[in-house]
Amino acid sequence: MDDSTTRRGQPCWHRQPQIGLMAINDACILKSTIFFLLKTFFRQHPAYINMVDLFVDNGLHTELGQLSDLAAAKEPDIEKFTMEQYWAIVKDKSSYSISGPVTLALEYWQLATPKNLQQTRDFSVALGEYFQVNDDYVDVFGDYATTGKHGTDIQDNKCTWFIIEALSRANNEQRQRLLQGYGKKDASRVDEVKRIFAELELQQAFRSYEEQQRAKIEGIIAAVDESEGLKRDIFHALFNGFRKGRQF
Repeated sequence: MDDSTTRRGQPCWHRQPQIGLMAINDACILKSTIFFLLKTFFRQHPAYINMVDLFVDNGLHTELGQLSDLAAAKEPDIEKFTMEQYWAIVKDKSSYSISGPVTLALEYWQLATPKNLQQTRDFSVALGEYFQVNDDYVDVFGDYATTGKHGTDIQDNKCTWFIIEALSRANNEQRQRLLQGYGKKDASRVDEVKRIFAELELQQAFRSYEEQQRAKIEGIIAAVDESEGLKRDIFHALFNGFRKGRQF
């Protein structure tokens, strides 16, 4: 959808010479397969309807998050980007990818109580924010040899934590340079935007955010009430697994 070239060191599926636009149909097949598998293996499970509803709900929210992300990239005036807009995109685009598997397990074991679902949601929103800002960092500053991904957020005019933070810190001269360079395909313009990010010490700002958000997530995990069957160890495992996979 965002016309990326690579993912994890390989060409994006739609860029395979024998695939192209057939990738759209492949995605539809994968989504339909979810419900086929649920029907085949879990039709008699007491939580079958809830499982189906979960995938419908998560799919819709993820698609809405993707739509918001793509729509924001069409905004010609990046000064209209806001942090509130960014967090709203993240909530749909990233957080549901985290809460979905945990909620599915809770449904399977019939532990999906209101308290457990709310605790899962609180953790997932916090980790989703942490994940997306990290992902924004990798897109700008990541090494392709490590990430396997060519970052394109700057040239694609994406609403990211970094451009919003940059605009909030920039003086008039830096702001004009950002407006002239952001969202342009020219490699020299992309390099200019990265230079401004460095001038504004955004890597240090990111480290500060990362530390604060890590403390917030650890606090959420420590406060988990296990009385209704949800174990904080699952949140520890998810958080630690993410951190090990994102060493910068």
